[in-house]
Amino acid sequence: LPISIFRATRGADWKPMGRAVPLVARKMAALNTPWLKALALQRRPQDFVASLSHFLPRNELLPEKRFLLEPLLTKVSGSDFLKEQVKESGAALHVFGHTHIPLDLSLEGVRYVQWCLGSKHETQTCAGPRQE
Repeated sequence: LPISIFRATRGADWKPMGRAVPLVARKMAALNTPWLKALALQRRPQDFVASLSHFLPRNELLPEKRFLLEPLLTKVSGSDFLKEQVKESGAALHVFGHTHIPLDLSLEGVRYVQWCLGSKHETQTCAGPRQE
């Protein structure tokens, strides 16, 4: 699946928004096009490129469904469009969010990092004890 969009109706009751999802994902990805073109014109071979997104650019960055507390997370994670844009940018590092699951993984020459710091609890559990 490319990116999927769901809406919450009551608590954890999630429902798909319909078949327009690929069109929405493509339109959102198109917003990055001017930035990618500018990067291509200005980038030098020795430059370090890091990219950022809220959403996961690859489905492989999500743990297996059996390890998730919220099994429907697999339906709202991953974007083929974003994956291609990370590749096109030549990023050596991509930082992302969305799932609040800490991860540091390298795939196809790109290091993907998610370090959840959205709340005090996440800051403590993800970052671990402070080292002085």
